Amino acid sequence: MPASRAPYTPADIARLKPRVVGALAAGESLDDVAALPDMPSRPTLRKWARDDPAFAQALADSREVAAERPRFPFDAHVAAAFLAHVREGRPVAWLLRRPDMPHRRRLDAWKAARPDFAAAFSEAKALADGERRRLGLVHDPGRADDRPARRRRSRMTHGEAASDRVILALIRGATLPELTRRPDMPTMKALRRWRREVEGFDGAVRLALAHGRRARGAARARAACSPRVVADVVRAILDGASLHSLGRRPDMPGRTTLYAWVGAHPDFATAVARASRLRDERLLDEAQTLAEHALDPGARKAARVRLKRLGQNTPHPGQRRR
Repeated sequence: MPASRAPYTPADIARLKPRVVGALAAGESLDDVAALPDMPSRPTLRKWARDDPAFAQALADSREVAAERPRFPFDAHVAAAFLAHVREGRPVAWLLRRPDMPHRRRLDAWKAARPDFAAAFSEAKALADGERRRLGLVHDPGRADDRPARRRRSRMTHGEAASDRVILALIRGATLPELTRRPDMPTMKALRRWRREVEGFDGAVRLALAHGRRARGAARARAACSPRVVADVVRAILDGASLHSLGRRPDMPGRTTLYAWVGAHPDFATAVARASRLRDERLLDEAQTLAEHALDPGARKAARVRLKRLGQNTPHPGQRRR
């Protein structure tokens, strides 16, 4: 059983009574004051009021002061920020949920106590509502930049800037589903409407999609150029193969991919060129060795085969012949 508290001394009572009166005048209830750890309980406070008529009168006066004081005092800075947000088109219901903005009861109290604020609020709301209806703006609280208003994308009208953004994104490899999910791009419905109604836009989209497919393929090719695959390609070239012949092998990337790697990866191009040069030198040495035995018909045929292969090879695979 917890030990009982020592009785309050006259000095303690004289020190605590003004604090109780001040707390009640500030708007707190007697229960709130008694709940504080360094304050007496409610029965003790009521006993003090019965024993001291002056203290009881002070409590009554403090309650009257608290009743006359507004429960939700007007804050000019918060009110100005609130009105600015409303004029920008932010919905009132969304603002009332923010911790730095007034809640519904505080807003109603401000409107009742300050007619000038009520008039300014009505004017700001009317301006914002008209602008939102004209532009088709809706609230989007999930935006990362915390901007609640954005144009309704399904109603987005075609413009040069919007069209350029769409075409550029498609050229860079974005697919139509990926594109239409972006918040700054039109929806699939709006994009279809543009392609149907705007002259030349559908053709531009088709060309951009073709470029985008090539861009995605090149990106996949760049991502698949691993050191193990490069080593296998170099080893096969040293054994006498070419990029063209390697592209037909099932265990190697395709011919288009290999030549794309040459253009996209300088290290791969250097390794392939070095391997091709060593391969050609080996073929030339073999041809010269066979030419020394030209009296043998089989040797002459083998030499011709190696010389033919040597003439077909290019010292820089993947580059255009001049």
